[in-house]
Amino acid sequence: GNWKVSVITSDLPNAGTTSQIYIILYGQHRSSAPIYLYGTGGVQFQDGSENIFTITVGDIGTLFKIRIGHTNSGLSPSWHCKEIKLWNKNSGKQFYIPVQRWLAQDQEDGAICREFPILNKGELVFPVTVYEVHVATGDIWNAGTVANIYISICGEKGDTGSRQLFRSKSSFNFLRGQTDIFSLEAVHLGDLYHVVIGHDGLGPGNGWFLDDVVVKDPTTNREYTFFCNRWLDQGEDDGKLVRKLYASDNSIISAKQKLELKRKETWAADSWKFMKGNTLQFYNRLTGGFVRLHPDGSIDAIGEKTDKYEVPSTVLWVAGMAWTMHKSFHDAKVIVDDLGLDVVGGAIGHVGGISDNLEGVVLLLVCAHHEHGNISRRDRDDDLFGPTLQTSGGASTELRVLLQPNRCALLESALVPGHTVIFDRHGKIVNESSANYADLSKEFVVFVKGVFLNSAVVLLATSLCQALCVQPDGSCTGVGNQSEKSYWKVHKISSGICMFESVKNAQMYLRIKDGQCDGTGTGDIYCHFKIKKNLENASVSLESTKNPGLFVGLQADGQAKPVIYTKNGNVFFYPQIIKCMFILKYFQENPMGMSAPPTQEEEKITESKIQQEIPPESEAKCPLLSSTAKEIKLSQSSKRVLSEDEWKVLVLTGNTGTQAKVTLWVYGDEGVTGPISLSKDNPEQLFLPRQEDEFQVEIRNVGKIYKIRIGHDGSGKQPEWILQRVTMQHVKSKKTLDFAANVWLSLTQADADIVCELPVVEEGQAIFPCVLLIFIVRYHIDIHTGQLEQAGTESEVYLCLYGERGDSGLRLLYKSNMPVKFQRGQIDTFQIEAVSLGKLQKVLLHCEASDKSQYWYCEKVVVREPGTSESVFTCE
Repeated sequence: GNWKVSVITSDLPNAGTTSQIYIILYGQHRSSAPIYLYGTGGVQFQDGSENIFTITVGDIGTLFKIRIGHTNSGLSPSWHCKEIKLWNKNSGKQFYIPVQRWLAQDQEDGAICREFPILNKGELVFPVTVYEVHVATGDIWNAGTVANIYISICGEKGDTGSRQLFRSKSSFNFLRGQTDIFSLEAVHLGDLYHVVIGHDGLGPGNGWFLDDVVVKDPTTNREYTFFCNRWLDQGEDDGKLVRKLYASDNSIISAKQKLELKRKETWAADSWKFMKGNTLQFYNRLTGGFVRLHPDGSIDAIGEKTDKYEVPSTVLWVAGMAWTMHKSFHDAKVIVDDLGLDVVGGAIGHVGGISDNLEGVVLLLVCAHHEHGNISRRDRDDDLFGPTLQTSGGASTELRVLLQPNRCALLESALVPGHTVIFDRHGKIVNESSANYADLSKEFVVFVKGVFLNSAVVLLATSLCQALCVQPDGSCTGVGNQSEKSYWKVHKISSGICMFESVKNAQMYLRIKDGQCDGTGTGDIYCHFKIKKNLENASVSLESTKNPGLFVGLQADGQAKPVIYTKNGNVFFYPQIIKCMFILKYFQENPMGMSAPPTQEEEKITESKIQQEIPPESEAKCPLLSSTAKEIKLSQSSKRVLSEDEWKVLVLTGNTGTQAKVTLWVYGDEGVTGPISLSKDNPEQLFLPRQEDEFQVEIRNVGKIYKIRIGHDGSGKQPEWILQRVTMQHVKSKKTLDFAANVWLSLTQADADIVCELPVVEEGQAIFPCVLLIFIVRYHIDIHTGQLEQAGTESEVYLCLYGERGDSGLRLLYKSNMPVKFQRGQIDTFQIEAVSLGKLQKVLLHCEASDKSQYWYCEKVVVREPGTSESVFTCE
């Protein structure tokens, strides 16, 4: 209908405006578009003037509010409005709205648009509400912005329109790690549904990382949280500057979700520390010391970092085991043998988490130099509030590591959840009720020994998701992705002094020279850095040896520069091992059966080229489909001469058993045996939860065994399987090989792989014939489907990698980064874990097409190994 609008400007000094005025009418059916009020009689909206306009609006239903505002344009945009009158020419209804407010960025609350409710029979239908809007900028480098931020809040009664977040309670808005609080006045919106928030992209470094938005409604006393945790940046993420965020109106759940999100991010960043075999130190910030074990079995938290290998006490602990958690909730059980290393368990879960893949770890901490030296809680029904630490084997030696958002860890009893290892300020073990809470500490900073070994590849993380990297122009920044371009190769100069060479850009070294910090070093003295360990947060700082007192630091935008050491975080780097180099060490056996510490002279890296016999392609069939080695059936009553080729294989299942067909391959320095079908006459009784199955097999002509491959074919009603451990014992010599696994073999869990490879571990080291440069590698494989018509396929595709150290076995390419695999012109990325194959030589692809319509045209395969260049295999 047609409406007549009268707008009266106040007669206050400078009340008039040069800006463009608009009005929006909100009805029960819908709202109008912004209608600009243009006049024909010269200058409008002057001091004390009345301006009358006729506007046309569609059927909006019963009017319940209006919004009036201006564009903040012209030489004098500020405006003081006195009143507004509306006449509906169709119905004859009249509405009077007393305003008496400034619409100006330099007056009152800085708002340049305002909302007013319409009176119904002299009463307000909806009240005017001043919402409190909390906007949290992320705590990562370069997260802040100088761009103009706009928000629109939407609810069951309409929206606020786009409002600039202009005036907060902070001196400067939208700084890294800062929460800004704004007031936003609007007619009450009812239940809130979503917000639309974004920026105009203006100003230098305008990208913005938004953590979340919290809107507090004082009318209903409700609080709504809108999670984001993403970039609004044309150069990051998906390049969008505007995001629509949906509400969670339960403040308790929202706070828990935010905490769990932070814990998930922390776990993703620090879970590598708890891999089996890592040597750890636990530092307590309250006591200023490390958790230390004494010969009498007592434990305190006042150890010095020099208490490494000395007797009688030590601060070194070996991670006995670790595995990935998933959302399903199961309790883990640990069975401790003489060395306290055996595990029976399943997936550990987190109740109430927001992620389908929230990770954690249950850990057995074994003292590096004391027999039966395990750290544990002893929690009995009659002693729940008086826990002690014991150092012998037993089920109570299981501890759940709970990483906190501050990157510290809690050590909680896996048997009695909620009971944690607690020390007082004197370093003595206590319970929570024994002293003032301020005098107790249960948080530990976790250090991994041996991070900066010579030739190791490391990541220097600057936040949970960023890392120090070299830019193409040679500059250094702390806002790099945690990917290959941020990997550094360590060159050890002397004890505690290293150089860092970019893996992606060889011969480019981190350096401080002439007041600059960049990656253009050549390996000279300017590239030498002393590694300073920060005990409070397990970070390191890099001090120039050429310019003592100058450290590698980061500016607010993440750019690297030489700085003086401070504790504000700009000199803190969190190292992470990317390529785990196993170092050949010469050990002396000690009476406790554990390896004595090596001297520096005894640490050597031995390199040699060993040609691994590779099965011909004709034999490279799926390792789960056939058997070339058979299980040996031994009658208990038969007596015969034991063969040199006979082995006993023990397979320990975790909390989830399988009915699938299980197959084993055995690799040695002289050949390969397999596939070996691990089966018996009663297959339904095999691989049950927490059961150990024994098989007799014949393994011929493989030489010294260095790895095995084990997996299943995914068949049966229950194909999912948790493989805990494989043990092989030579029947005649009684020599035993242990393969710790602790992995899901499942197409729906973890990495969606039903095959795994395990290296032989002797005295804590993975072995390879004559060389110890062997480790588990996660290969990233890009499969390029061609552009030809009908190039794609829906068939199952298998791949086998061949290298100088053997092959990966034929693996089903199941879990792609794309929702539908192998589409025309598409690149699918997969991940395969295998014992290092050395230099890759070829790949084998196998497509199980049932007819011509499922034939597949593959263009090429690109294989990337962390820390090395990619290998490209063109498909001809």
